[in-house]
Amino acid sequence: MADKRYGQDADSGEVIIAKAKDFWERYSRPVTIICTLIIVLAGGWFIYKSFFKNPKEEGFGKHAIIEDPDGHLISIVKLKSTQSEEDGFDFLGLVGAE
Repeated sequence: MADKRYGQDADSGEVIIAKAKDFWERYSRPVTIICTLIIVLAGGWFIYKSFFKNPKEEGFGKHAIIEDPDGHLISIVKLKSTQSEEDGFDFLGLVGAE
């Protein structure tokens, strides 16, 4: 059997370029819309995870709202120290006292 060789003609490169240009003329708008949609969705997911989901998962500490004898509501928060355990210091403070 004879060997079949597939060579490229000088015109085949021009044909490929013409097909690519034709494809882009037909589908440039849908391709652009799909790419933009993917970028917007990825950005939205990143913003959701960074600013809404992750902060809700972090604990705030112990929190209590009490009423003083004058009828004012006082919010007391006990936050755990972010430093080493050797300090043994927890912050206890008043938040939103009237």
